Amino acid sequence: MQLIDFINTDKDLPISGVTSDSRQVRKNYLFAALTGSKMDGSQFIADAIAHGASIILADEGAALPEDAPEHVQIINDKNPRQAFAKIAAKFYKIQPENIVAVTGTSGKTSTVSFVQQIWHLSGITKCASLGTLGL
Repeated sequence: MQLIDFINTDKDLPISGVTSDSRQVRKNYLFAALTGSKMDGSQFIADAIAHGASIILADEGAALPEDAPEHVQIINDKNPRQAFAKIAAKFYKIQPENIVAVTGTSGKTSTVSFVQQIWHLSGITKCASLGTLGL
């Protein structure tokens, strides 16, 4: 996979995987240091590098640790979450035609189960659900 389409560089950057979880990083992975509601992903850059990340995707202003190996590169983006989504879609080419997400504080599992059953029984589409009850 070449990220040349997504970043402003003249170098080819081969990667073997992408993740936003530093614990899941392996050799030559791209690690997306995304800011969440409770944690700032840039706090995990050093851990991702220690696990083998060769490319770090982060907010503008984020930097590599001073002791980072020379081969590790950082891509600063004003919207790293969107960039990560595009990179992941390019890396993992097989995508469902439709994806539906259910959010809220109560009733998500039931709603997903009901909708999945309705779609399956009506033959509208092939469907699956992923959630706290499994796949």
